[in-house]
Amino acid sequence: MYRQDKDLEMMDLKLRIFVEYSKRLPYIYEIIENLKDDIEYFGYPKESIYKKSGKFYFVGMDDELLSLMVKRDKLEKEYYEELLLIKSVSEVLTKLDSDEIELLYLRYERQMTFRNIGYLKHYSYMNIARDIDNILYKFIDYNNS
Repeated sequence: MYRQDKDLEMMDLKLRIFVEYSKRLPYIYEIIENLKDDIEYFGYPKESIYKKSGKFYFVGMDDELLSLMVKRDKLEKEYYEELLLIKSVSEVLTKLDSDEIELLYLRYERQMTFRNIGYLKHYSYMNIARDIDNILYKFIDYNNS
């Protein structure tokens, strides 16, 4: 894809990431819930947790439990960061009409080229590229306001 505008490239990348995160988020949530269940199975040894210099230290805690807690915390942080991006893109999606959403679906979800979308919609690929660029500009305008 050849585009001169860096903002368009960044928004294009953001929409590609949005699609991947949307597919991945339910799995991350499921893993987090499984980790929480595993941690509950071990139990929380509250008496062996103490704080020193702003960090928590775990005395006598099973290494497996500690690794589960660290993994859970890392995945929760990742989950909320991905959720934030999904929410920001979703806000703009609600403001688009059905034709614009269909173009984005074909381009990003189905990963079709401009030429293939043009063939499907009976337009030239240049018209499709221009229409998608205009949609991306709507995302840019919304994010800048």
